[in-house]
Amino acid sequence: RKGGLKMADEEVMEPSFSGVVQAAQRLKSVMRETPLVRSEPLSQITGADVWLKLETASPIGSFKIRGAANALFKSKQFQKTKYAFAASSGNHGQGVALSAHRLGGTSCIFVPENPNLVKTAKMEKLGAKVVEQGAGFDEAREAALEACKSAEGAYIDDCGDPEAINGAGTVGYEIGRELDNLDCVFVPMGGGCLLSGTALAIKAVHPKTKVIGVQSAQAPAMHLSFQAKKAIESKATTHSEALSLRIPPPLNLAQVLRYVDNTELVEDDDLLRAGKSMLLQGHQLAEPGSCAGLAALWRSRESLKGKTVVLVVSGANLDEPTMRMVMDSTLLF
Repeated sequence: RKGGLKMADEEVMEPSFSGVVQAAQRLKSVMRETPLVRSEPLSQITGADVWLKLETASPIGSFKIRGAANALFKSKQFQKTKYAFAASSGNHGQGVALSAHRLGGTSCIFVPENPNLVKTAKMEKLGAKVVEQGAGFDEAREAALEACKSAEGAYIDDCGDPEAINGAGTVGYEIGRELDNLDCVFVPMGGGCLLSGTALAIKAVHPKTKVIGVQSAQAPAMHLSFQAKKAIESKATTHSEALSLRIPPPLNLAQVLRYVDNTELVEDDDLLRAGKSMLLQGHQLAEPGSCAGLAALWRSRESLKGKTVVLVVSGANLDEPTMRMVMDSTLLF
């Protein structure tokens, strides 16, 4: 199907497996494939054959560089002006900043007021100009769009750009190429870019594999929308920036409904506990939201015994207060 969405100055197609494969080739100039490792301790604890797709090992410690870089590669406006704009709570902004720099351009990232200072500092170190504006993400996004229009730059959106979804889909493409037998993949779910892209690619390689999105119960918009089969606006009070969303992006939701088997909610407290368990028992440092799959696996462990399960660990950009919250929590198991 062809879509009518316009990003920057160009007409683009909907996400596709061929688009994911092409993105994988482009990304070779920006990053190496991230590790897919079997976790012996988590396999023993849960009874499943547990593999971790470690997006924490990307150049920015997050999967977000994949969509940002692919979108920039494909943007005619960026090729023309070499100036990229984005709105971000941190990880997407880092992806845009590094990708723009490596492609010979500059970037300006708008963030909501009182941002994660660790992430904003990283964006600045990667060459971005960071602007604080608006009480929340929606206000920051509007300001970024207006500034982008005035400067005739390229706006890079991870909540509605098919090329960002194709880029994120390279996570699933890499998983599918490495594992012959795969029963279930758990993917953290915020705006749905990572989930929809990963599911698209997994289903192309392993059609029978179950792909499950996991979202915070304190920000359940995408889960409620998946259940209702239409967009549902909801609260977003989660402490996990990566999973915070009030209104599902239409394109992302359409792809989630098309490719994803199910979605689940986990409490914020369980995300913190999963983060501590991932660190102390799984030997991997990750943001609490990135450990959503582990929390969901633990809850479903009886039905997944003996099954091959992949947990997409989507990022590791913790600040000190979040790390303290993680370490002050109890273990998940």
